[in-house]
Amino acid sequence: MSVDVSKECDFINQAIKGGEVRKSLSGGIQKIADEVNKYEDAQNQEQTDFENAQKREQSNYETKIDVEFDNYKSDLIKQENDFEDAQEKEQSDYEAKMDDKWSGYKKTMDSDEVIREQNEDARQSSEQKREADETTRQSNETTRKQNEIVRQDNEATRIQNETAREIAFAGMQHVDANLELSAARGTFDNLNDRLNYSEGETLVNKELITIPHNTNSYPNVRCICTSYGAGVGGAGEGPAGGTESYLVNAKIGYPDTNNVKIYVPANYLIRSPVLQQINNRKYILASSDKTETKSMLINLMEVA
Repeated sequence: MSVDVSKECDFINQAIKGGEVRKSLSGGIQKIADEVNKYEDAQNQEQTDFENAQKREQSNYETKIDVEFDNYKSDLIKQENDFEDAQEKEQSDYEAKMDDKWSGYKKTMDSDEVIREQNEDARQSSEQKREADETTRQSNETTRKQNEIVRQDNEATRIQNETAREIAFAGMQHVDANLELSAARGTFDNLNDRLNYSEGETLVNKELITIPHNTNSYPNVRCICTSYGAGVGGAGEGPAGGTESYLVNAKIGYPDTNNVKIYVPANYLIRSPVLQQINNRKYILASSDKTETKSMLINLMEVA
């Protein structure tokens, strides 16, 4: 900032008296001093204002920093608290989860242990049974060996008996010849035919027929056979134009309560049998084969 002393300088240059010069110099100096003081005051004020502004700015900055730091500290504390709460909750949840898992695992282990003990009991029982079965097997094997010895002895005896029978049979050929001459039970070429015929009359082992009677019971059965007859039983209750009727030795089987199976000797089988029902209790068994001469009356009698 410049100080204008041009007037004072002009006055000094034009002044005549020394007092006026001094006065002019004094005024100029005073003016300069005033300007300097004013400048210094302005500078001081500016410095003061600058310092005050700096202080305010510093104070505001420090206040801002303090506030931000306090906020940061509060946020940090909150984050730490939230983190600790989250950690505690996570730890609590984890412990609860592990407790649940352990509880379930313990239940499973307890259940598996019960099953294991049951399996062990079953294994021991099976082992005991196996040992008992092995003892039985060994006993059976001993019995089998003994039976095999008996079988071999019986086989040897059978062979001896067969040999003796053959020798005896060879010595009975003359008896066979005499039997062949006998016609009391028919005429046969040899003894074997006679024996076969005898079995055909007496050995009840041939299935004649199965009759579905549907009475839900086990009836007794009587079989009456005739030859060269148009039928037996029924209206005439006897043969029509045939031989006399006679009772057949029959064996009865019951597959169930609604069916009866009849077995007769081989000589009483009827070829191509045709069953005709007379009533609920009587049936006639004839043949569709014209060369067959036998027919049979089958009577289902009292219920057993």
